[in-house]
This record gives sequence, structure tokens and C-alpha cells, in this order.
Amino acid sequence: MWSQPDVLKEWTNSGERRGNVRFSHDAKKRPYLSRVEVKAVAEIIISRHFSSRGVKPEALAALAEVCSMRFVHGVRSRTGLMGIDYPTAAWLSRS
Repeated sequence: MWSQPDVLKEWTNSGERRGNVRFSHDAKKRPYLSRVEVKAVAEIIISRHFSSRGVKPEALAALAEVCSMRFVHGVRSRTGLMGIDYPTAAWLSRS
């Protein structure tokens, strides 16, 4: 993700070094990503899996924000950063 200009700027400003980037943690010590990092992850996912579908990174990042609140392990039964269940993924694939 160092190749993403916004992520590079954010990580450089926070003192992160290549090969040694740490997750941010909330008050309950749960790891989460910043909005910039989530958008970069969304761009990577779209470039690898949805490039011909016309899905916008902002839309996928917003979906991740709503579904997982940007927590790396997700919330409740929605596991993972994106926290997208199969019906939602199928809907995205058709749209």
C-alpha cells in the first residue's frame, strides 16, 4: 500500500517505516484502519476483482465503513475488514 500516494503521506506523517507499519487501535485495543487505508484497500480489491464492473473505490470503502466500522476483524457476525456477506457480494457482482 506504500504505492498509494495518500497512504504514503499518512504513514510518513505518522512516522511509519516500510516493512514496519502498525495498526491503529481503539480504546478496547481492537485494530482498525483509517479511512485513507480503507480506500486504498478498496482500490486494490477493485483493481484485482472488479476492474471491468465499474465499481467505484469510494462506494466499496463506504460499504466497508458501514459493515465493519473499519475494524480489521469486523464486527459481530460480519468477519473481516469489508464485513460483506455473500448476498451483498453477489449484489455488488451483479450491479
